[in-house]
Amino acid sequence: MPHSVENLTLPFTTPIWEPVRSGTEFHIHGKVHLHHHHGNDKKTKTAFCARVSIMIPPTASTSGDFILPGEHAMIASICDYPGKYYEPDEEPTSSRIYDIRGYCHFDLPYAHFNVMHDNARGVFAIELLSGPNIVLHLSFRFYDHHTIVLNASGPGGWQSEERVDNPLTDGEHFHLHIHVHHSHYEIKLNGHDIASFQHRFPYESIQAVGAHGAAIVDKVTFDGFHFEQDWNRSHDNYDYGHQGYIGYGSSAYQPPQFQPNHPHRRHFGDRD
Repeated sequence: MPHSVENLTLPFTTPIWEPVRSGTEFHIHGKVHLHHHHGNDKKTKTAFCARVSIMIPPTASTSGDFILPGEHAMIASICDYPGKYYEPDEEPTSSRIYDIRGYCHFDLPYAHFNVMHDNARGVFAIELLSGPNIVLHLSFRFYDHHTIVLNASGPGGWQSEERVDNPLTDGEHFHLHIHVHHSHYEIKLNGHDIASFQHRFPYESIQAVGAHGAAIVDKVTFDGFHFEQDWNRSHDNYDYGHQGYIGYGSSAYQPPQFQPNHPHRRHFGDRD
């Protein structure tokens, strides 16, 4: 029986508990979400990977070293914003950028904030991951480039892109179906064939499904596995053979590196 993971918060990675094989299928159900929120609303709760600029009046922080409380957000990193945001007749304001992974709840009556996340770029991506490598990358692009980019990334960086038309629009529900064949991935969107993508790296190396950007994902379904293990167990102690996908989808993300003796290293030209 297929296994499903539901109500996922982007960005996310979810491990694959058994080896991928020819006949394996991935079903991703969700909705395009290009909303870009900004302004003076002081109370906002949202869930995404975000870059948030918060401008603090000098009267609100005498030290000039304001930090968003940890209980308000899952913060991956903090940095000072390069520049000041104020009109000539206004008081200068200090500003910091926060990389948020998971959720952010603002209740800051003295702050003006601007959310600048992946949604603003009009892109969301679905990926099949193996250590630091992206075995399959599907990037749904909107606005100026209404296209789907297919690619893979390994030790030598990104490979050559393949592009197809992107039929999705903002707010539209989608069902992305990735069917693994011996020589290629068969990819369907809402029941229609959109691409056949030849394997760049062995599908046996795939360890996780990841997603980030301007979408809401309701469910990921895995089919074609033997399901000899309990796929409902906690992911907290899953052994990838590396440190895991901490910060995936944020600007703070550092791709993990396989342990020296990990067998998947040979799939990517590393036989040491």
